[in-house]
Amino acid sequence: MLALLLCGAGAAALAWRWPYEGPRAPILREATTTGVLAVTGLLLMLLVAARFRPRVMSVALALCAWWIAVETWAAPHLVFQFRLLQYFAAQDPDHLPKGVGPDWNSDSLRGTPAPSAFTEDTTNVVFLGDSYTYGLHLKSSKEAFPTLVAEGLRAAEPDIALRVANFGWSSSSPYLSFRRLQSIGDHYHPDIVVLCIDMTDFGDDIRWRNIVEERGIYWFYKRLPITLRIAQLLAPDAYERFVAWTVDAPARRFFHSEAPLEETRRHMEPLVGNVADIYAWCTERGADFVLVVLPRSYQHSRRESPNNHEGDEYEVLGPYALEPFKFFDELRARVPYPIVSLLSAFQTTDVFPLCFDHDPHWLPAGHRVAADALIPELLPRVRARAGR
Repeated sequence: MLALLLCGAGAAALAWRWPYEGPRAPILREATTTGVLAVTGLLLMLLVAARFRPRVMSVALALCAWWIAVETWAAPHLVFQFRLLQYFAAQDPDHLPKGVGPDWNSDSLRGTPAPSAFTEDTTNVVFLGDSYTYGLHLKSSKEAFPTLVAEGLRAAEPDIALRVANFGWSSSSPYLSFRRLQSIGDHYHPDIVVLCIDMTDFGDDIRWRNIVEERGIYWFYKRLPITLRIAQLLAPDAYERFVAWTVDAPARRFFHSEAPLEETRRHMEPLVGNVADIYAWCTERGADFVLVVLPRSYQHSRRESPNNHEGDEYEVLGPYALEPFKFFDELRARVPYPIVSLLSAFQTTDVFPLCFDHDPHWLPAGHRVAADALIPELLPRVRARAGR
């Protein structure tokens, strides 16, 4: 047994020091090392079972074998094959982009100058948001609305040394944006912080916090990913309801557009608390804060995105489609920061199409509509920060 322990410890040390490569290297290192230690433990149990062979030990060994071989050792190598999205999210809840090249800066911000370009002498605007702010599916960051807003502001005030940073990335939310702001926000000396809210942010804020804090069933996502994925495949609706029950959260992403505001308001309030954290961070640094609410195509058009891959998740122009905007209309009366809705800009524009055929994310035309609506909202603030 002593020889087995020594061999297991040596193999674990070798697994930990192995030169893994690629963005998943930390996950593979931890999983492989844990797997080596787990195999060592299983072999020790087999030695004990060989002497005593109790029935309970046989069941325990079967469960351990499953956990070691499948859940611990195989899972990190099957993330994409089995679509273990929750497992991957639990390993890296911030899932920050790792872009390199001319379109990325040293903090992996897309379409953003180097941090050194943002100084106390420049007027600095930071955009927070998810894939809409990031500009998902666009060929260039120059087509995303944060860059278009920067161009419009510079055209209106060419003498102002304006810098704009795009902190957006896919599947972010206010909760994660705040974590990133805490990490690198001070590098950009923000004068104005613009938080862009997308319709998935209400559910994402709840989900990401539960993953980070390992609440309810989320504790098991790192430990039983294959078992949970099998359960999800066999009974997806029941699985979603069970997950929601364990953490008292809505099961569907667009819950806020499926029922009257009176029934959904309490699940929308967690986002407000996370926005308050961002506002407090800005206030401590003397930065202005603006909350911007972005509409999705189902809230303003029947024609957009006819082959929408998420079309079964909501009713286009349904009776409760605009409840989130009612929520923000109410919120204006009780918060100290401005709330800007872009719904009217998308409802009244004659430009078509604004979204991709298969996906509700915006085409360059949609980003232009958003930018044209935001420029007059932000221009007075930029002038004031620049002393104009």
